[in-house]
Amino acid sequence: MTISQVLDIHQRQIQRFGGTSGVRDESLLDSALAQPKLLLAANFSILQFTSKQQRTCTI
Repeated sequence: MTISQVLDIHQRQIQRFGGTSGVRDESLLDSALAQPKLLLAANFSILQFTSKQQRTCTI
């Protein structure tokens, strides 16, 4: 999801349920949204590395 999508959902939730508009720290939101992508990339790199090691290992 993008920041604008999250902010749009947030605004709709405020309109529906009430609350204060806005976000306290947009950079924290950006960081939170990037986390799953970073974890996925890290896991993919580890799997790729492990796969290469298995192919070069002989028993």
